[in-house]
Amino acid sequence: MSKTKASLPPPPSPAAMSAAGSANLGTLRSAIPVTKQQALVRTRIVGYAYEFEYGFVWQPNDGGPQAIRWDLVGTINWFASQNYVNGVYTGTQYWLTLASTGGQNLKFSGSCKDPAAKGDATPIL
Repeated sequence: MSKTKASLPPPPSPAAMSAAGSANLGTLRSAIPVTKQQALVRTRIVGYAYEFEYGFVWQPNDGGPQAIRWDLVGTINWFASQNYVNGVYTGTQYWLTLASTGGQNLKFSGSCKDPAAKGDATPIL
């Protein structure tokens, strides 16, 4: 049985592109799926963060797009926790809040697999 290739993220919606244009975010650089863990082993995509030259657009599956420019980010609070079971890396949980200088807050949380976090969790002494 062969593995299927991971599909590419979809292009930004017209509403997301309009939000990016209104905020003068520049050229689209990349699309990052934002996932939430369901049960213990399954994840689902809850939206996409589209990175642009001068900021990004958060497009949740269940809401409208929100654009924020990098130069208007006043505060970033984040926390990440790598999880291991029996010494084997199983994934990373993260929580992120961006606060703009204008008072807008964007909150993200989810899980991902860090390709650099392989092996066991045994500390090197």
